[in-house]
Amino acid sequence: MHWSTDSRSLLASSIAAQSQAGQSAQRLYRIDAQTGETSEVATAQGVDPQSVDGSTLFFMRTGWPKSPVDAGWTLMAQSLPTGAEREIFRDNPPGHMSMRLSSDGQRIAVLSRRSPGERLLVMSESGQDLREVFQPAGGRPILDFALSADGRYVIFSTSNKQAGDWELWRAPVEGGALGKIALTMPRMRLFSMHPDGKRLAFASTDSRPAELWLLENVLPAPKPRSKPPVR
Repeated sequence: MHWSTDSRSLLASSIAAQSQAGQSAQRLYRIDAQTGETSEVATAQGVDPQSVDGSTLFFMRTGWPKSPVDAGWTLMAQSLPTGAEREIFRDNPPGHMSMRLSSDGQRIAVLSRRSPGERLLVMSESGQDLREVFQPAGGRPILDFALSADGRYVIFSTSNKQAGDWELWRAPVEGGALGKIALTMPRMRLFSMHPDGKRLAFASTDSRPAELWLLENVLPAPKPRSKPPVR
């Protein structure tokens, strides 16, 4: 589930029937945040459909079971007015992928789960300007991730095997040191960044019942503007 750009509605997907080719299909719905009214946006011949502007649908398409030898995942974009599709990104070697969109629709973050390890990638909405922002060492898995509203940071949770908990980190897309957010909790997942860029909703799913949390100030404070010298 994701916020729309104007923060007036939520976008959620549900599983639809498989196509004749055996490809999974999912429907994307818009839920009005005030009234709860629901309307169908589109059906994607793939999984995890997402859209921030209602005109372009992004989703993942897998080669399985049509091509079981090369069952990699491909990031696709579909124009909702015309139905035309285009390929955005295909990982090599192939592997499972998941994605998140920035609230302004300008950048896409992708978590590539392939042998021998995982890596977090960020690219433009057209698939250009591809950057690797994080690759965990020592087999530490990434559980979930989100892209900041302006596309400048990726926030993700990764395990601390020694402590037995999960840690929250942020990685700058443009390069620089990782920043650890002072929070540890069991299995932090289901991330959703609010379009205002200030709040992150997530769930801790090891407890029973699961807990839903809202975290503020997940991004570093903006640097104060330097004053021009007095002449």
